[in-house]
Amino acid sequence: MSLDVISVIISGVCAVGSFISFLLAQKEKREAKESEAQAKIYAENANQANVTMNQLYQELLKDIAHRRSIESRDALKNEVISFIACNAPVKTARIADHINLSKDEAFDLLYEMTFVDRTISCAGRCAKERIDNVFWTRRS
Repeated sequence: MSLDVISVIISGVCAVGSFISFLLAQKEKREAKESEAQAKIYAENANQANVTMNQLYQELLKDIAHRRSIESRDALKNEVISFIACNAPVKTARIADHINLSKDEAFDLLYEMTFVDRTISCAGRCAKERIDNVFWTRRS
Protein backbone atom coordinates (compact mmCIF):
# COMPACT_ATOMS: atom_id res chain seq x y z
CA MET A 1 0.00 0.00 0.00
CA SER A 2 1.10 3.31 -0.79
CA LEU A 3 1.44 6.18 1.53
CA ASP A 4 -1.31 8.08 -0.31
CA VAL A 5 -3.86 5.35 0.28
CA ILE A 6 -3.00 5.17 3.98
CA SER A 7 -3.27 8.95 4.16
CA VAL A 8 -6.73 8.89 2.51
CA ILE A 9 -7.92 6.14 4.88
CA ILE A 10 -6.67 8.05 7.92
CA SER A 11 -8.29 11.24 6.59
CA GLY A 12 -11.58 9.37 6.06
CA VAL A 13 -11.46 7.93 9.59
CA CYS A 14 -10.70 11.42 10.95
CA ALA A 15 -13.57 12.90 8.91
CA VAL A 16 -15.97 10.25 10.24
CA GLY A 17 -14.69 10.88 13.79
CA SER A 18 -15.13 14.64 13.36
CA PHE A 19 -18.64 14.14 12.00
CA ILE A 20 -19.53 11.88 14.95
CA SER A 21 -18.04 14.46 17.35
CA PHE A 22 -20.10 17.18 15.65
CA LEU A 23 -23.29 15.11 16.05
CA LEU A 24 -22.51 14.43 19.71
CA ALA A 25 -21.81 18.14 20.31
CA GLN A 26 -25.15 19.08 18.71
CA LYS A 27 -26.94 16.53 20.90
CA GLU A 28 -25.24 17.90 24.05
CA LYS A 29 -26.07 21.47 22.97
CA ARG A 30 -29.76 20.55 22.57
CA GLU A 31 -29.76 18.77 25.96
CA ALA A 32 -28.09 21.80 27.56
CA LYS A 33 -30.82 24.10 26.17
CA GLU A 34 -33.52 21.77 27.47
CA SER A 35 -31.77 21.65 30.85
CA GLU A 36 -31.50 25.45 30.89
CA ALA A 37 -35.22 25.80 30.14
CA GLN A 38 -36.04 23.31 32.90
CA ALA A 39 -33.76 25.19 35.30
CA LYS A 40 -35.60 28.45 34.49
CA ILE A 41 -38.93 26.77 35.21
CA TYR A 42 -37.61 25.45 38.53
CA ALA A 43 -36.23 28.89 39.42
CA GLU A 44 -39.55 30.59 38.59
CA ASN A 45 -41.44 28.03 40.68
CA ALA A 46 -39.01 28.48 43.58
CA ASN A 47 -39.32 32.26 43.31
CA GLN A 48 -43.13 32.05 43.35
CA ALA A 49 -42.96 29.71 46.35
CA ASN A 50 -40.73 32.21 48.17
CA VAL A 51 -43.10 35.08 47.38
CA THR A 52 -46.09 33.05 48.59
CA MET A 53 -44.27 32.02 51.78
CA ASN A 54 -43.31 35.64 52.44
CA GLN A 55 -46.94 36.74 52.02
CA LEU A 56 -48.11 33.98 54.36
CA TYR A 57 -45.46 34.96 56.90
CA GLN A 58 -46.54 38.62 56.75
CA GLU A 59 -50.19 37.63 57.22
CA LEU A 60 -49.25 35.47 60.21
CA LEU A 61 -47.29 38.36 61.74
CA LYS A 62 -50.31 40.65 61.29
CA ASP A 63 -52.59 38.04 62.86
CA ILE A 64 -50.26 37.60 65.82
CA ALA A 65 -50.00 41.37 66.30
CA HIS A 66 -53.79 41.67 66.10
CA ARG A 67 -54.27 38.90 68.68
CA ARG A 68 -51.73 40.52 71.00
CA SER A 69 -53.52 43.83 70.54
CA ILE A 70 -56.84 42.26 71.50
CA GLU A 71 -55.29 40.48 74.48
CA SER A 72 -53.58 43.71 75.54
CA ARG A 73 -56.84 45.67 75.19
CA ASP A 74 -58.72 43.05 77.22
CA ALA A 75 -56.04 43.22 79.93
CA LEU A 76 -56.33 47.03 79.91
CA LYS A 77 -60.12 46.78 80.28
CA ASN A 78 -59.70 44.39 83.22
CA GLU A 79 -57.29 46.84 84.82
CA VAL A 80 -59.85 49.65 84.40
CA ILE A 81 -62.63 47.52 85.90
CA SER A 82 -60.45 46.72 88.93
CA PHE A 83 -59.43 50.36 89.35
CA ILE A 84 -63.04 51.58 89.15
CA ALA A 85 -64.16 48.84 91.57
CA CYS A 86 -61.67 50.06 94.15
CA ASN A 87 -62.01 53.83 93.58
CA ALA A 88 -65.52 54.51 92.20
CA PRO A 89 -66.70 57.06 91.28
CA VAL A 90 -63.64 58.06 89.24
CA LYS A 91 -63.10 60.83 86.69
CA THR A 92 -61.63 60.17 83.25
CA ALA A 93 -58.30 61.92 83.94
CA ARG A 94 -57.56 59.77 86.98
CA ILE A 95 -58.25 56.57 85.04
CA ALA A 96 -56.13 57.82 82.13
CA ASP A 97 -53.24 58.48 84.51
CA HIS A 98 -53.61 55.02 86.05
CA ILE A 99 -53.52 53.17 82.71
CA ASN A 100 -51.01 55.52 81.02
CA LEU A 101 -53.24 56.74 78.20
CA SER A 102 -54.27 60.21 77.13
CA LYS A 103 -57.65 61.45 78.38
CA ASP A 104 -59.11 61.09 74.87
CA GLU A 105 -57.85 57.51 74.47
CA ALA A 106 -59.06 56.63 77.97
CA PHE A 107 -62.47 58.19 77.28
CA ASP A 108 -62.81 56.16 74.05
CA LEU A 109 -61.95 52.98 75.95
CA LEU A 110 -64.34 53.83 78.80
CA TYR A 111 -67.10 54.71 76.34
CA GLU A 112 -66.64 51.34 74.63
CA MET A 113 -66.71 49.56 77.99
CA THR A 114 -69.92 51.39 78.89
CA PHE A 115 -71.93 51.09 75.70
CA VAL A 116 -70.44 48.07 73.91
CA ASP A 117 -69.13 45.76 76.62
CA ARG A 118 -71.53 47.06 79.29
CA THR A 119 -68.97 46.36 82.02
CA ILE A 120 -69.02 49.85 83.62
CA SER A 121 -71.38 52.82 83.85
CA CYS A 122 -71.00 56.55 83.59
CA ALA A 123 -72.75 59.12 85.74
CA GLY A 124 -74.33 62.02 83.87
CA ARG A 125 -74.20 62.64 80.17
CA CYS A 126 -71.38 60.57 78.68
CA ALA A 127 -70.05 62.88 75.98
CA LYS A 128 -66.50 63.72 74.93
CA GLU A 129 -67.06 67.46 75.37
CA ARG A 130 -67.72 66.71 79.08
CA ILE A 131 -64.57 64.56 79.36
CA ASP A 132 -63.39 66.32 82.55
CA ASN A 133 -66.76 66.04 84.32
CA VAL A 134 -67.75 62.42 83.63
CA PHE A 135 -67.68 59.99 86.55
CA TRP A 136 -67.24 56.28 85.93
CA THR A 137 -68.66 53.61 88.23
CA ARG A 138 -69.11 49.88 88.42
CA ARG A 139 -72.10 48.49 86.60
CA SER A 140 -74.88 47.71 89.03
